[in-house]
Amino acid sequence: MRNFKFIITVFYGLFCALATAQSVGAAPPEYLRDNPEHLHEISEKEGAITAISADDYPPYSYQENGIAKGLSVDVLVEILKRAGMEQSRKDIIIMAWSRAYRETLRHKNTLLFSTVRTPYRESLFKWVGPIGVSRQVVVARRDNSAALSEGADFNQYRYGVMKNSSGEQRMMAKGVDPSRFIYVNTLESAAKLLKRGRYDAMVFDQAVANWIFRSLHYRPAAFKIIYAFEDLEYYFAFNKETDQSLIDLMQNTLDEIRADGTLAKITQKYLHQTGEGIVQLSN
Repeated sequence: MRNFKFIITVFYGLFCALATAQSVGAAPPEYLRDNPEHLHEISEKEGAITAISADDYPPYSYQENGIAKGLSVDVLVEILKRAGMEQSRKDIIIMAWSRAYRETLRHKNTLLFSTVRTPYRESLFKWVGPIGVSRQVVVARRDNSAALSEGADFNQYRYGVMKNSSGEQRMMAKGVDPSRFIYVNTLESAAKLLKRGRYDAMVFDQAVANWIFRSLHYRPAAFKIIYAFEDLEYYFAFNKETDQSLIDLMQNTLDEIRADGTLAKITQKYLHQTGEGIVQLSN
């Protein structure tokens, strides 16, 4: 049995918005809100790791009958099992994302997933991966005349995004002023507000958007992709002070999972469920 101990924490509502005047959508239930003092105690324990994810980012992480599931969750569970660590799926605790990103940056031995590895974040974390492809897109209603291309003025539209998300960061890199963002707390509320015309488009991973639209019984043909970013990849992002021997152990175990085909099987299990969706770019 490895002497690394994990305390796995799942953070509710990936990229949950911070309290702002433009935030919309319900806050996480009281029993899901994080306890910063408890998290600090965990992170200070010798050899302890806090693993942070989200239960509102299908197919990568979500809850079903109170059980954490998803592509990234299954990959982490397999890594823990093969590395001889004590923790398993049942050890996952749900907490709010609004503090997750900050706590990962602040506390040693903290792990955040699934995290898109972007140039902006490169120097902020230590990385283990990749565990999957992030294909981020800007999605609009098909009856909206919105269209984007390289060199276009992205500030001509309003966008639904989640705070501290890679989608928000990549739109800002395109020159979008934050005043053009409407922050949402959940993926479901983002899709509903798009359908109601609260904003022109939302910015999300394509597989995630397809999953959410299907879960809401929305017709894929009612939406269109008006812009697609260059593909990036999902990783496990560790606080920079995390012991390098643990990083190496996790990376080597993930490499084994990839080499023997297990990662591909897990990916197929979840991504095939996204089905047909918003797959065509508009002209």
